[in-house]
Amino acid sequence: MRPGRILTTFNGSSLEPRAFVEQFSAVLRTEIGDEAGCLRRVDRETTVRLYELLPGEKATIYEMGIPVVETGDRWHYDIGQKVPLTMDRENVQPAFLGQVRLAVFNRMHESLGQEDVNSEWVEMAIASPNCTSDAVDSYLAKRFGEKRVS
Repeated sequence: MRPGRILTTFNGSSLEPRAFVEQFSAVLRTEIGDEAGCLRRVDRETTVRLYELLPGEKATIYEMGIPVVETGDRWHYDIGQKVPLTMDRENVQPAFLGQVRLAVFNRMHESLGQEDVNSEWVEMAIASPNCTSDAVDSYLAKRFGEKRVS
């Protein structure tokens, strides 16, 4: 995702900026360096931007506009800080992915459709004890209907 204020070119062509669907703050795991240059993991507040998928795209986690890994979720996620990777550097850490999905679900639960509530990423988010009560109610209504208890 190209930030609006930064000119980015690819193979000599300028990339056009894309408008985000939603922007919000979330506390997510990241890695920061100390004075000795050693990385340590911390939870920090950052900005998360969500982008709609264009035809043929697969949802991806971006680190400040740079693609990191595909997720197959509902939106692209652009994280405004360093994204922690696994030791082989081929994927994000599962705990980090869970944090991102939970933050997105708690923020966007009202925008989800019927097929979204049956998706893997929503199932992962709803299983968290940190899911908001509004998000849980919204999920249950969309998945099982308003009269789900009767």
